[in-house]
Amino acid sequence: MPRIPKSTRAQNDANSLREFFTNEPRFQFRGLVSNGSYGSAIRVGYRDPQLTDFLIKMAFDDEDAIRSLQTEKGWLRKLAYNPHVVQLINIASNPLQDPRRQGRPDADRWIIIEWLRCGTLRDFVAKAKTMSMARLPNRLLWRYFLCLVRACIAMAWPDNRERINNAVESSGLMHNDMHLANVLLDNPPTDEEHTITPILKLIDFGIAGAWEASTIGASSEQSNLRDIGKVMASVIKLDPLLPSMFNAARAQFQWSGNTVLTDGGGLVPRPAGVDRDLVDVVCACMATDFRIRPSLPELLDITLTAVRQRGPDFYGGEQMETDAEISRIWQEIIHNAPTQTQDVIEISS
Repeated sequence: MPRIPKSTRAQNDANSLREFFTNEPRFQFRGLVSNGSYGSAIRVGYRDPQLTDFLIKMAFDDEDAIRSLQTEKGWLRKLAYNPHVVQLINIASNPLQDPRRQGRPDADRWIIIEWLRCGTLRDFVAKAKTMSMARLPNRLLWRYFLCLVRACIAMAWPDNRERINNAVESSGLMHNDMHLANVLLDNPPTDEEHTITPILKLIDFGIAGAWEASTIGASSEQSNLRDIGKVMASVIKLDPLLPSMFNAARAQFQWSGNTVLTDGGGLVPRPAGVDRDLVDVVCACMATDFRIRPSLPELLDITLTAVRQRGPDFYGGEQMETDAEISRIWQEIIHNAPTQTQDVIEISS
């Protein structure tokens, strides 16, 4: 019997969900957003002042896909209330849970998560590149970096609302699939860490796992820091390739008075106009010797201080670094830049 293409399976799943949301005035079924190796993502509009849209992630009806989705569901439950991680959504009187409805999909095949309106970080980088931008503003880059640091803190201490807690042992959670397409953007919250830039949120925990600390290898935190370093290197270089394909070259750079080998060879020498301190700390996150990588408390201090203290004047009053211009740039990239392809939200592959 021929195998059904995954795109067809995804569309079939979307069609099966349509009837649950079509005849209720609360909902507007918007349709299939994407499909991946393990399932599909379906967008539904919700006529509620507190929630406009949500996303249903639907696993294909096979063992590996369901296992991956259940892994993600478990971690997202633990990571609830962490702003830089995508959140599970509970829908009142959810039609998928109504026992009177026939043909409901098994509860282990779907989750509902928040709809993030500004796309993936890979789309953002690709669109910026189509606009022939030489680089992004340093103050935007620092804020994106801080978002990723906050996500790492959330993974290390899921119950602490993205605050360092040295009194409690780290969870040991490692994402294992961190790249530009698994970081999404949403509209900026009004606070000192965002306001002029979108918030970044980490998605897709289908192959995440927790490991005990080892005395001979990198810890989960050190591995996660290497991954966010690779993501930031791609953003700095405006290279939309996945980090696993980027920065294959190694290079030496100076860190804390020492010559250090880094996997961030694409950042050595430093790209023109990019803050030297930013490049150095991103390279340090990718140091080949994991013991040299900064700790999460050190990295939080560096990024938070830069966000708080490095205003337009720090960069010589350059127009690109003003609040108004940064806001204009990111909105122009997201809403108006031409692009040939649109990234998708995948269930882990």
